Amino acid sequence: MPSTRGLAPHPLSAMLGRTIGQTSQRYRNLLRVGADRGNRVFDPSRFDTDADLTGLRVLLVDDTWTTGANAQSAAARLRLAGAERVAVIVLGRWFDADHPAASSYVAQVRESLFDWFTCCLDRSPHGEF
Repeated sequence: MPSTRGLAPHPLSAMLGRTIGQTSQRYRNLLRVGADRGNRVFDPSRFDTDADLTGLRVLLVDDTWTTGANAQSAAARLRLAGAERVAVIVLGRWFDADHPAASSYVAQVRESLFDWFTCCLDRSPHGEF
């Protein structure tokens, strides 16, 4: 999903490009930011696309889920462009371990094992599923 904050390239796009490959048919930038209707409001015109997606299945990748309005707006735009199905996956923010502001946090987190029941930001337990 394109950044509504104008990041170019977006860190998630860079990460997916390295993982999947920018030249792969499996990774394509299909959306661009359209009419800005404000965050947290469902509106398919929030995004634009020129792609003909008739009959295609699209996996929409987002880096943040707050209310779901951006992902739902993007999915609706993809469906209007002809996508047969749209699935959304949300990945947590990607940290550049070499970035000065993130390096100490990344070093600290790498010392801990992953735990589904612990918040990555405040390291406190948040119950069970």
